[in-house]
Amino acid sequence: MPQSSAVQWVITINFRQANLLSCHRVPNHGWHADQQATLDNPWEDFHEHDRPSILGQGGVDGSAKRTASVGHEQEELHKRFAADVCRWMKKVTQESKIESVNVFAPSRVLGLIREQLADLSTQAIFHDCDIANLKPSEIATHPTVVRSLEPRSESAKSGS
Repeated sequence: MPQSSAVQWVITINFRQANLLSCHRVPNHGWHADQQATLDNPWEDFHEHDRPSILGQGGVDGSAKRTASVGHEQEELHKRFAADVCRWMKKVTQESKIESVNVFAPSRVLGLIREQLADLSTQAIFHDCDIANLKPSEIATHPTVVRSLEPRSESAKSGS
């Protein structure tokens, strides 16, 4: 869907899912958000609970299998989902011809995706805010989201 000047784009991310929302202003009402795309974490239930798991399956040549260090398995799964999210974000921003997007995620998620999204740095504005579990109507009225969607006055831009 092509971007119009009236549409603002928002992506919310946590370790369970990522959502793309289009937001537009409703006269005398504020902002309205519609969910356009979702990416669920396929790694969330990747391993059976309370059983050892093998993250590295070894080579096809029969090389030894390795397991994640105790306490690092969840970290590895988070890294895998972060890589999926980055590929997904690049795809949806290109397909929807998005010129600018506000990305809301907790700091741990932002840390994993920021360096992988260096080529989107002119398009993505990152916000440390965990709102991915909210409904679109709640996201549209969240104070941090509203502030990010409002056009900045010249005095605010110059820091006066």
